[in-house]
Amino acid sequence: MLDKLEFLLLLARERHFGRAAEGAGVTQPTFSSAIKSLEENLGTTLVERGSRFRGFTPEGERVLEWARRLVGDARTMRQELQSLKGNDRGAPTVSMHLEMP
Repeated sequence: MLDKLEFLLLLARERHFGRAAEGAGVTQPTFSSAIKSLEENLGTTLVERGSRFRGFTPEGERVLEWARRLVGDARTMRQELQSLKGNDRGAPTVSMHLEMP
């Protein structure tokens, strides 16, 4: 679901299905299908559609708020895990600087 929330955030930024799909590195039909799948999973319409993107429903706006937090937290978690991998055993590194008189 996290990947679909990232797609939703791209759509909010681009406000256009084609450009959002390009930003995600997928085709527009794949992108649209992922958004539709997210809507089905959540049981509500998130995006107002016509011949083109028209905006988000009130539920979609609320899901966007959650998506920003969830995706942001997931990115932070990945960064923290990567920084822990940089240490031999994941233990914090302590360094000391001693000055001689």
